[in-house]
This record gives sequence, C-alpha cells and structure tokens, in this order.
Amino acid sequence: MKYLLFATLIVSSFGCQTTSPSVQDQENNIETGIENDAVESPTSVTTANPGEINFTLEILESFTTSKEICGVRRENVLKVRVIEVTEKAMGMSHIPNANDEILLNFIVLPRDLNPTVQLEVRAKEFLCLDASKSYFTVISHKILE
Repeated sequence: MKYLLFATLIVSSFGCQTTSPSVQDQENNIETGIENDAVESPTSVTTANPGEINFTLEILESFTTSKEICGVRRENVLKVRVIEVTEKAMGMSHIPNANDEILLNFIVLPRDLNPTVQLEVRAKEFLCLDASKSYFTVISHKILE
C-alpha cells in the first residue's frame, strides 16, 4: 500500500510541472531581448582558454637582471604600458586597463626589443601567493612596430 501511494505521488508531481505558454513566451522574449541589446566591446570578447588575455602593449623598460614580481625573482621581465585589451577569458581576477603600467614576465625574452616597440601578446594570469594581486606570463607575442 505504501508503494502504491508513493508511486501515485511521484506520477502526480511530474504532471504538475508544466508551465503555461505565456510564461514560456515571456522567457523567450527576455532571451531575445538580451541577444538584441548585447553590444560587444573589445574587452567583452572572450578567448577559448580560461585565465588567458590578449592585449596590445608598448614596452617602457627592459630589465637586464632578474626582477621581483609577487615576492619572487623572475628572469625576462619587461615594464609595459597596456594600450588595449583585445580579448579576455572567463575567470580573470585582475584585468589591466588601458594606460596601466605593469610588469610582464616572458618565458623567452624576444630579441631586438627597444622601448616604444609595440607588441600584441597572449598571456596567462597567475595569482600571487596572497591572491590580492596577479601577474602575467607571455605565452606568445607578435611585434607590431
């Protein structure tokens, strides 16, 4: 008897979960409105890989010795000014803005880089130990000027 009552309860609960057509129409209208109102700016475009960012930058200074980033000494560090963020991924903690000056870590430092040279780079964000700041390591780059 308990099993029959339990089965009846389950069957009746599935029958009550239908929504009226007016609610479905309202949901469709909301979704359509969001798609129509969406304006993509360069910083709202996302990349395929989480934690990665593409930006255009200008080199301000190249360090010949190791430089400290987040309390750790790193080789191949450049001080750069961000010109434009072209793509960003989901899950970014600290996204630099235009005209921000940041230290950028390269895996392999490119040759023939002079101040005022502009680069287009893809970098991966890494959190510092205290997680209040982050730094970027360049994965790939292209010299623009």
